[in-house]
Amino acid sequence: MSAGLPQEINLIVIATSPLGSRAHLYPDVKTLLTALDGLIAAGGPNLRMEFFDRQGARMHPVIGKKWQVVDIAPGVDDPQPELVLSRLRTVVRDIEAFLLDPALVDVLTGMKLSPKEAAARLPRLAEVTDLAEAVRRCDNLFGHAEADPGHDGGVVHNLFVHGIF
Repeated sequence: MSAGLPQEINLIVIATSPLGSRAHLYPDVKTLLTALDGLIAAGGPNLRMEFFDRQGARMHPVIGKKWQVVDIAPGVDDPQPELVLSRLRTVVRDIEAFLLDPALVDVLTGMKLSPKEAAARLPRLAEVTDLAEAVRRCDNLFGHAEADPGHDGGVVHNLFVHGIF
């Protein structure tokens, strides 16, 4: 286990589409598989997903008989925490650009936030060199830490991560 990494975060999912990249943090494969259909639907047909464990090792989807993802299995490559850290930095930049889009001003105003205030809630990763620290900083936003029990994500999570108003 990496020092400083929340024990409950075991999977990191980076999703990329023409609209930018997003990240999700999951405690286990079961939680990921439960959410996967919604993630794929929200991402549209051009969604590309990468799966990593908390050390930065690539994970791969296991496809079942009905062409559905039924599990996530470890890859054979060495962990690449620098790659995952780079992907998380890109996600933060993409979400910041999304929040600063003038088309979003009314939505943010309805949440009693200015674009700059919303962007200030994003984790700062520019100086971070340790994946465990980056995940710790991202947990509240990219995990579901601020969600109501039994809910898929709070308002801020859904806006920042899914682009759902």
